[in-house]
Amino acid sequence: MDNSHHSTSTSPRELDLQDIACALWGGRKIVASLVLGGTLVAAAYAFLSTPIYRTSVSVLPPTAHGVAQYNIVAQLTGEGIASITARKEIKGIPPLTPQDAYRVFLRHLSSDTLRQDFFTNTYLPAQGQNISENQQERLWLKLQDQLTITLPRREGDSAQLFLEGVDPQTISNWANDYTKAAIAAARSELMADLNAAVEVRRQSNERQISALRRVAEKSRTDRIQRVTEALAIADAVGAQPVPPTGNLLIDYKDETLYLRGSNALRAELEQLNERKTDDPYIPELGDMLRADALLSGISLPSEQLAVATVDRIATPPVNPSYPRKGFAIAIGAIVGLILSVLIIVLQGSMRRDRRNED
Repeated sequence: MDNSHHSTSTSPRELDLQDIACALWGGRKIVASLVLGGTLVAAAYAFLSTPIYRTSVSVLPPTAHGVAQYNIVAQLTGEGIASITARKEIKGIPPLTPQDAYRVFLRHLSSDTLRQDFFTNTYLPAQGQNISENQQERLWLKLQDQLTITLPRREGDSAQLFLEGVDPQTISNWANDYTKAAIAAARSELMADLNAAVEVRRQSNERQISALRRVAEKSRTDRIQRVTEALAIADAVGAQPVPPTGNLLIDYKDETLYLRGSNALRAELEQLNERKTDDPYIPELGDMLRADALLSGISLPSEQLAVATVDRIATPPVNPSYPRKGFAIAIGAIVGLILSVLIIVLQGSMRRDRRNED
């Protein structure tokens, strides 16, 4: 019985809250020292490290008014031509919706091409001269962290561009310029596609006009040949015009063309040779020329096409985004407190173990 009681009384006892509280009170100097030390280290880091600023640009889709001029041009290539010609089934350029234009803008905004162009022409020259390839690679990776683009998740939402750096004015200018470059690239692509589509239709129409004129010229040449031969026959046989009969019109075919008489044939031949243009004798040419005039007159300044609406431009930030001084100091004090508690609890546990061993 005595041995059992002795074993129970000397068994190790776990630390309870009262023991921990007593230990902390006894080590209050350690707690104060580590909390103060952590706070001072964090404060030194917060106030001595280079502040990093962050700015942003918010961009929304364009309005319907922003793509209206584009769609007017698109309409002219279809319904516009049909309204001034007899050709009613003309397929024009497809219209452009605000979301279509916005998608092109977002593709350029998030493209590596634009980012590489910004890095080469703007970001890299600002870092100084004589930069080695290894340094360029590190700067490129740094830019990937500093430049962040958030694409909209739903239709109609805004896209966000974030840029970090040490100079507030510089990063705000860069963010705005980057957005303008994306807008210009998207606008240039859409305008190039539009102009190419108009040019294809214009050249196709011009080729049709040229073909009609070549056919008319060949027809006139053939007619001259036929009239010349008929005139030779009429002169040879002394043919005179057939006296008028009850018919109002007499249609002389190629074989009987000489029956029109030498005078009529000679007059027609003279007119055919003196004719400067065959355009009045081409029935389809009028529609073609009207379409050509319409297509040739199409002009849309790129500034009249909107691919995005800048909802908020980047402005120079006043407060740095990193480090946040108050947050850093608080973290330093908390870390100091946690370390001091762990040290005091560990010391108390070690002393208790030694007493148990004794």
